[in-house]
Amino acid sequence: MHKPTALPLAALLYLCLCGSLELPDEMPAGTPLHFAEEANWPPFTQEAHGMASNGLSYELLQLIGKRLQRPTDLELLPQQRLMQKLRHGEKDGVTMISSNAERAGYLAFSEPVLNKRGYLYYNVERPLPLEFSEWRDLQGLLIGIVIGHNYGEEFEKARRELPLQVFEVVSVQQLFQMALLGRLDAFLAIDLTAQELNEQPAYKDHIVHAARPYMQSSYHLGLSRQSPAVRLLPQINQAITELKANGELEQLLKRYGIRP
Repeated sequence: MHKPTALPLAALLYLCLCGSLELPDEMPAGTPLHFAEEANWPPFTQEAHGMASNGLSYELLQLIGKRLQRPTDLELLPQQRLMQKLRHGEKDGVTMISSNAERAGYLAFSEPVLNKRGYLYYNVERPLPLEFSEWRDLQGLLIGIVIGHNYGEEFEKARRELPLQVFEVVSVQQLFQMALLGRLDAFLAIDLTAQELNEQPAYKDHIVHAARPYMQSSYHLGLSRQSPAVRLLPQINQAITELKANGELEQLLKRYGIRP
């Protein structure tokens, strides 16, 4: 059994403050944690629906649950339904998510788990390669995104201020397929997911990305502010710190082709 370690000072201060904040009730020891993640989102999830039984997100949650001495499960959902359940506290948290101001209203974020880069992807057979240096470069192009995904504050600002043509779908796989068929000029995606899909024969050597990333950020665990699990944030941060320190997180990421 994992031997518990002392919490850092920041975590102890957090626990002391909890009594003065409007937080949900305590979560009794041993109570299961019910998390959710976007379905069919390689390399994080491999299955299309239901309860996850494999994948990076599932394995990470198991490692954290072991350290918290709590059973865990991970339900795979479409992105919009996932976010709705988090807003209402119908799930305790989400395993891999990037932070922004809107999400911070209903989620508390853990320490970073891994870094990510966002790129502009396109079909290599288009007449001219796409170069991206600023959002104005995309004017006149049909750009694909996944509804509910976080593409960063700069992209949201550009959507408000520029006449960008944006087409929304429900999965990154759809973006790859549409670009392959010439139905999109380009699309935005995170390198970790795009690398996984680009290993498939249908897309390999056909879909490429612009040289410059449009975003660099990180993934976290997100805890619903409506769930008692939000009180466990210091322990979850401690677990992430331990997984990084002992090399378990690095080993997990490498098994899925990711270098931290």
